[in-house]
Amino acid sequence: MPEKTKVLVVDDDRPLCNIVAEVLLGEDIEVLQAHDGAEGLTLARRERPDLIILDVMIPVMSGYEVCRSLRKSFLTANIPVIMLTALGDPMEKVKGLAEGADDYLTKPFHPHELRSRMITHLRRSERDVQTSPLTRLPGNLAVERALRERIARQRPFPFVTSMGTTSNLTMTSTASSPAIRCCGC
Repeated sequence: MPEKTKVLVVDDDRPLCNIVAEVLLGEDIEVLQAHDGAEGLTLARRERPDLIILDVMIPVMSGYEVCRSLRKSFLTANIPVIMLTALGDPMEKVKGLAEGADDYLTKPFHPHELRSRMITHLRRSERDVQTSPLTRLPGNLAVERALRERIARQRPFPFVTSMGTTSNLTMTSTASSPAIRCCGC
């Protein structure tokens, strides 16, 4: 069974952390909270969340420092980070993105925009994991999902024979073992 999607919110404003959790209500997402930079970095390394929402102005370590540290570790380097902060100056945005953030949203924010950005980054991250790094084509997870879907719906598997003709494979399964039947060759 796949693990539940995790989002880590790192912000010293506890009510804001709760608002972010409410934005994700109805999704099958676990929201973790940290209230300073060091706690956020520790939690990110231990829990390996699927997405991090990170404030810049937090105690102990700034959001910039946290993001820089996340990007240096192979365990956390690919976790999408959205900086959510009151710092709206364009140079602050540039700095956040330069430190490794994937997105930057200023407070106050609209909950629908935050939710949309979060879902977009989660979807893109999942797609990246499912892509073969060698070919950039759908990899094992995507192929396995497509195979399971075809088997469940009893749809044929088209393929080209060595003679250049098209044929179909059909998959049937019994309690003891699956069977593959070739049709048209």
